[in-house]
Amino acid sequence: MDTKKIKWFLIFTFASSCILQIIAGENEARGLGPLIMFTPLISCFLVGADVKGMGWIPKIEGNIKPILIAWLSPAVLDFAGAVLFFIVFPDSFDGTAESWAINYPEEYQMIMEEHGSFGSYVFEQVIKIIMGAFIGMITAIGEEAGWRGFLYPQLKKGFGKIKAFIIGGIIWSFFHFVIIVFYGFNYGLEYIGAPVMGMVVFTVFCIADGTITDYVYEKTECIWIPALFHGAINSTGIGILFDNECHPERCIFGPSLVGMISMLPTVAFAVYLLYKEKNYEREY
Repeated sequence: MDTKKIKWFLIFTFASSCILQIIAGENEARGLGPLIMFTPLISCFLVGADVKGMGWIPKIEGNIKPILIAWLSPAVLDFAGAVLFFIVFPDSFDGTAESWAINYPEEYQMIMEEHGSFGSYVFEQVIKIIMGAFIGMITAIGEEAGWRGFLYPQLKKGFGKIKAFIIGGIIWSFFHFVIIVFYGFNYGLEYIGAPVMGMVVFTVFCIADGTITDYVYEKTECIWIPALFHGAINSTGIGILFDNECHPERCIFGPSLVGMISMLPTVAFAVYLLYKEKNYEREY
């Protein structure tokens, strides 16, 4: 483990990303969002990491399963997590779009005129979520090259897998704390326990999510595959379509994938992959 490179990688990444997040403010649509996501990759170049060796040419043969996991599992986990959330909080569920008609009348009218029904609109959104992974991976590659391409392999050398995933997940979550605390990233600003609970819950999610992301990277040895998974995660939002938005204080629990309740399938899947890999190593 090269502690010097890790130290400077973290200094460059956090200094530049924090400055950009503060400048971007609440509206990351100013164009700085993608640049923020590329700060880990830029830092890799600055510290002399082996960027070329991260695997830039996708290999389809023999990697179909991890590629499908990277592409489709976020949508499945998102759906499962939303179901759990609405089981716990059934009064947050709106399957008729009644709340949309009340809260966003103009948008609701446009949806009805264009799609004919809310169900048709939801179906189109699900397709966009699934296909959005390929668009999202273009910006996600900036983070994945830094986290999975450089930092995680270094941490695994020094601490082993389990500790590396925990430490790496904590570091990765810190990367988002400015916009979580000041701009309500993922959870808004009205949730229970804000802003501390948002940081804690998101850290747990990053540990689990980082475990799955590293798994698909190890299996494919191509940095584009964890970027695909990251892009797919960023594209999720099935549960949000059915949230009546009457309880903003519950956003820390779900229904988005990063909620305390809705992340449980993701955590379970990460634990399963770790258990599976541990048994495989014992056998071989």
